[in-house]
Amino acid sequence: MSELPATGARAPAFSLRDRDGESLTFGDAETAPATLLFFFKHDCATCDLTAPLVERLHGALAAKGLRVVGVSQDASAETVSFVDRYELSFRVALDTDVAVSAEYGFDAVPALVLADPQRRVGYSFEGFVKRDLLELTRLAAAACDVPTPEIVRDEDQLPEHRPGCGSKVHDPDVARRLAVRRGAATLGARRIRLPAGDDPFEFMADQGLDDGLPVVPPTEERVLRMLQGTTRPASEVVAHVPPNLAPATVEKVAVNAVMAGCRPEYLRVVLAATETACTDAFNLHGVLATTCFATPVIVVNGPIRHEIGLNCSGNLFGQGFRANATIGRALQLLVRNVGGGRPGGVDMSTLGQPGKFTCCVGENEEESGWEPLHVERGFAPTRAP
Repeated sequence: MSELPATGARAPAFSLRDRDGESLTFGDAETAPATLLFFFKHDCATCDLTAPLVERLHGALAAKGLRVVGVSQDASAETVSFVDRYELSFRVALDTDVAVSAEYGFDAVPALVLADPQRRVGYSFEGFVKRDLLELTRLAAAACDVPTPEIVRDEDQLPEHRPGCGSKVHDPDVARRLAVRRGAATLGARRIRLPAGDDPFEFMADQGLDDGLPVVPPTEERVLRMLQGTTRPASEVVAHVPPNLAPATVEKVAVNAVMAGCRPEYLRVVLAATETACTDAFNLHGVLATTCFATPVIVVNGPIRHEIGLNCSGNLFGQGFRANATIGRALQLLVRNVGGGRPGGVDMSTLGQPGKFTCCVGENEEESGWEPLHVERGFAPTRAP
């Protein structure tokens, strides 16, 4: 349900950047007798219908004091294309992450909000409604103390009403990102509620979701916090994990990273390791199926080693360093819980080894006499996951 600010409500203040990177603010220091906010996106037929009319209103009343501010839900290139297509002469702010759109609460674009210098809403609507546009025009002209201009003309042959297009706020991946910001939960994973008094650690073990050591229960709050470690969509499939070649989304990787004990800043490395380990060239299925004790060894290089505190020197394969211990463990849990690679099944190792719990190290590039491993493989020296 739309929560667009109604007449008499205070419109939220905001500060964004325009296509030139200049600050564009709507706040408490407004000097214009009225400000019209025009929210739009480039691939919306109803926005195409409305934009020329908003420009016509701006042309008629700008000299009399009306301030028109466009708010685009698109990236700069798409916004510039839209502005040029309709020769818009008012300034347009980029709400690329749609945080301002979310605060205004509308369901569809275009959305128009007319406000006074104190940000009190005089009129608002979304979609295209000819009657509402005419009333908004009348109120804008009255605020500027001039007669109502003719914005809608007979030759326009405009419909009385046309539904708007869904706001980008409701795109699934955008909604997840916004949910992370405000602490709400919109994950795709199935929820399991434990009876009061049940031990979540024992429950996870009973379900076969651990590696023999206790795992951190992946609550909604923890998974949402973990997803803050990447800008990739939660629903994006990162890899198909052997042996079952099950799809692992960013969300599923985040769930297993939580269970392993990772911090959100480690997630980029876990995602990169997952993609690499699941390639045909690495042949993870073969690593699992051998009776030898082979296991994935994650070697991390680049600036991210220092950003996340990855150990690159003494006691390299030993205990005491959270990043090393949990990144490797996250990959192993993902192979077990998503891919189905469990001991006694496809995992045919006869003896095993401690590295099958976790094995992640950082390359000590600064003190090495050789080129870093990733440079040998053809990547730039400054490349990081």
